[in-house]
Amino acid sequence: MTRLSVLALLVLTACGPNKNNFSGKLTQVSCVRLEECALGTFESLYTSVDDCIARSGAAGEEMADCMSGLCEFDKGNADQCLTRVELADCDEIVDGSAYSDCAEVWTNCEGAEECSTGGTTPTGTDDTATM
Repeated sequence: MTRLSVLALLVLTACGPNKNNFSGKLTQVSCVRLEECALGTFESLYTSVDDCIARSGAAGEEMADCMSGLCEFDKGNADQCLTRVELADCDEIVDGSAYSDCAEVWTNCEGAEECSTGGTTPTGTDDTATM
């Protein structure tokens, strides 16, 4: 990981996630890691990390807004999710397994199926379990 990438990841997670910023933090970390781990794919989809964040973040933010009214947000699971994505090796980023710890960020959901937008994380994995 380049020094700039490490610094960016440290800044992104310094304040910790909450239900209002988790989706944005996950999108930011995911875009940085995708650029680092799958540059060819990244460059075929996005022009920059900022472009990735802008284009990937909207669906995640919409879903998180919906989920926050129907589910409980688990800060501990959100911290674990972000840390796992930050520290995962590139194979795990590319195959999506780095996101396995993100499945329990939103819990005790009632009626959350109405939130499903079919959105994806920047890596292309289904985000309905994490958002």
